[in-house]
Amino acid sequence: HVKINRRPVDLNMGNYEFLRGNNSYIMQSTDKCRETGLQVTREIKILDGNIIELADTVTNLSNKPATWDAWEVSEVRRPASVKVYMDMDELIPYEMPGWIDDNKQKKERLVTKAEKGWINLELFGPDLLIFGGMPNFYKEAGKDKSIVRIEFPDTRIVWYRTFKIFPDKKYAHRPEKFKSVVEFYNSDTLNYFEAEVHSPIKKLAKGQSVTLKQTWFFYKSDDIPVNPFL
Repeated sequence: HVKINRRPVDLNMGNYEFLRGNNSYIMQSTDKCRETGLQVTREIKILDGNIIELADTVTNLSNKPATWDAWEVSEVRRPASVKVYMDMDELIPYEMPGWIDDNKQKKERLVTKAEKGWINLELFGPDLLIFGGMPNFYKEAGKDKSIVRIEFPDTRIVWYRTFKIFPDKKYAHRPEKFKSVVEFYNSDTLNYFEAEVHSPIKKLAKGQSVTLKQTWFFYKSDDIPVNPFL
């Protein structure tokens, strides 16, 4: 198994190439990571102008087995309201001694219950924080799927992100305490936050892959259909 306590340099800042797929665009690392032996591939399909399908794949090209997940991180500008179909107790403020000592207090101040089944995280200012957890199934989005909804008050754009969740499987982040399918990091120095989604972890032999799939929907706040996922 590969254990690295920081982001592998090649995966984080390596060279990537863009390819044309079958009605899609593909971004792929040009070489396998020197530290992990992984190759990262993202396939993007744009449907009907306001729908995007993403598939993020991690492939083990090394000769050794490795346990990894697939993940996607979006850097999003503020201000924004982030709604998650999740129980309040399932959104966990991470313990980051010496870096972020007041995550719990920030959750109490910035996270509220919204409409039935939803919680709302207000990201309007430079509050340094990291939260994560397991959302609930949202049947309107599709079988075995959950959802994150990001609202931008200045542009009136609403962004739905749907993805499958697997409560019975293991996830990479904080597995000893809870399962983090979604994570949110808010910067205190730059005007942005990160919205992150993870697949379950999987043991990969040489040539095997793990994939995270998402579907994104974009609407104006005054033009959302009754079922935005059709």
